[in-house]
Amino acid sequence: VKVSGAAFTDLAVNKEAMADVANVALGQGKALKTYVPAGLKTTYKKWGFKDDGAYMVLQPGDMPAFVSSMGKKPKAAPKSKSQQTAVEDDVVSVIGTPGDVSAKAAVKLSKTALVGHLAPKAGVAAYKLTKYTKAQLVQFMEMDAFQAIDLLQKGSAPPAPTPPAKAPEPVPVVKKRPLPDNLPAFQMPDPPGFPADVAQMKTVSSLGGSTGAKLVEDPATGKRYVLKKGNSSGHLREEAYADAAYQALGLNVPAFKVYETADGPVKLAEFKSGTRSLGEALAQASPAERKKLVKEVQKGFAADALLGNWDVLGASKDNILVDDDGRVWRVDNGGSFRYRAQGKKKEKEFLGDYPVELWTMRDKSVGPENAQLFGSLDIYEVMEGVREIVPKGEKLLAAVPEELRPMVHGRVEIMRDLLGTSDAFKGDRWQASYTDGFLEQSTYIRRQGLIDAMPQKLKQPKAGSTTVYDEHGQQFDKLRGKDSHVEAWAAYCKANGGDPAIIRYWMGQQAGSSWSGASKALKYRIALERGGKFDEYYWQGGVGAAKKQYEATIKKVGRDTYHKTWAMWHAWVYESLRHTEFSRKKGGIVELVRTEGSDIMGTYGVKLGQRNVQMLRGAAESGSIFRAKRIVAGGEVTTQRVPLHRVLGYYWGDRPGATNGYGGFLGDAENEFVFIPEGIPFDYVDSIYGSQGVEAYWK
Repeated sequence: VKVSGAAFTDLAVNKEAMADVANVALGQGKALKTYVPAGLKTTYKKWGFKDDGAYMVLQPGDMPAFVSSMGKKPKAAPKSKSQQTAVEDDVVSVIGTPGDVSAKAAVKLSKTALVGHLAPKAGVAAYKLTKYTKAQLVQFMEMDAFQAIDLLQKGSAPPAPTPPAKAPEPVPVVKKRPLPDNLPAFQMPDPPGFPADVAQMKTVSSLGGSTGAKLVEDPATGKRYVLKKGNSSGHLREEAYADAAYQALGLNVPAFKVYETADGPVKLAEFKSGTRSLGEALAQASPAERKKLVKEVQKGFAADALLGNWDVLGASKDNILVDDDGRVWRVDNGGSFRYRAQGKKKEKEFLGDYPVELWTMRDKSVGPENAQLFGSLDIYEVMEGVREIVPKGEKLLAAVPEELRPMVHGRVEIMRDLLGTSDAFKGDRWQASYTDGFLEQSTYIRRQGLIDAMPQKLKQPKAGSTTVYDEHGQQFDKLRGKDSHVEAWAAYCKANGGDPAIIRYWMGQQAGSSWSGASKALKYRIALERGGKFDEYYWQGGVGAAKKQYEATIKKVGRDTYHKTWAMWHAWVYESLRHTEFSRKKGGIVELVRTEGSDIMGTYGVKLGQRNVQMLRGAAESGSIFRAKRIVAGGEVTTQRVPLHRVLGYYWGDRPGATNGYGGFLGDAENEFVFIPEGIPFDYVDSIYGSQGVEAYWK
């Protein structure tokens, strides 16, 4: 039976696992042959192993003592060769799934194929495995190999993890946010110079439109106005609220006044003579003039999105006027807040704190007219518009009635929050296209309630523990098992054009190696999205190999699906980490530990105790949050302060679709966080490789 001592990152676990393998070998009458790093050979000799070239061997005669030393009962040696169960080959995997079939592939196999694969790997007659259901056989494939083999040989069923409580059904939410103190009572604008009564207005012409607008003239002054009665009193007042809101945000809207009449409210607005509709102005403009005019309209996009003014342009681009000085005026704002342009109320799902219009109004599949003007804006340009309006939040709230203030305040605060995240990504050199997708998914995921359902706190029962409990004492909260938060994310992902299997496959591959195919593909994508400066990262096997994996991945699953899925996952990880308080997190930073090899430290000339060290690292690497774990490659402990948006995954939750309750990566002992270390300085704080006997952890 050939195994590898290098497969285990912790010596105590290594010894226990070797004892388990030795017992398997003993039951088959076989020797145990293993590769052992030079630094561990002395220890292995104490266990009874003897040198055999590059390997070390434990003979069957030495196995009972070794197995017994670990408190295990040695298996009886086989009575004769004929009574032994035939074994397909001499290799028993020490980590991951028994054999070479991935858990993902196992799901697609027939029950007969699963039995045929597992039986020889476990050294069990095939007929003994037919009692298991296909789901149980797949579960064996997903378990630790030694645990699976032991259970199969005993004829036991796979363990059923304790099912966590069901996560709440995600629904669109509106959060209550305290309004600023001392807001004035709402009053409609009462600008000077307007007539005291509209009854004497003389109709000049009909302006058309869905709200019955007319051009009228005040006989006493000769001044002209646009008069509207709207499709309903509520719709007309809502348009007036939007006009006032635009004015509070500093955008051009004609002065107006609302009159209460026996027939309902009437709005009178200044008539802007010498103006053209935006549609006419664009048609008559030169390419340079058109570009300038479009930029002028785009300056108000953040305000349009904040107010939810879906019909800001109008079908003929006649809801915006352009004067002789090139200024733009928003004149027909009835599609804002709770109403559509035609006077019908918007569906409830579109109301609330989350300004999804930042994306829908740039999306040609949602609104092709708006996308013609706003679709060319990238997210960093959009956020510059947000930067202009969020400081005017209190002035905006004063301009709208009390009934609208909670929603408007919520939208301003979400925009403020998005601006902060956008600035973090921009400062970190992420391409606008990546940040755009990330912020969009962040907004929709929060709007769906997926983050509010997450735990407020995750606490360790004691220092160094890798098991965490929520504020109610629930182990790992609802992050594992069926109906978990992870599965709620997976359902959202599927419903919105993603594929959670992409993340599940990556986590499984990452658990085996941070340089697996899926891990290389992700590393290449990250480097690409952060400016494509590939020489700023370490590449095992070269950047070309990572590029090849990335291209193969997007060819297989589709570029859009791969990118969208990762935007959903990255945003969910980020928002969940922001939402939940836990040890080693302070503000938007989490302190992670990572072990490096002593040879690497030597290459860079780094000495124990050095601080603020930088060196070339991969684009996405494994670290730990609570305990640093010694690895065969080395145990030089580094600590680094990592921005939350640099974290790509954590061990607290299951892999999407793998509802076995075992966590996302290689067990809880690893307490693994995958993060982007590039450019983050670290402190070289300790060494746990070889210098501390069998001590495996740094706390």
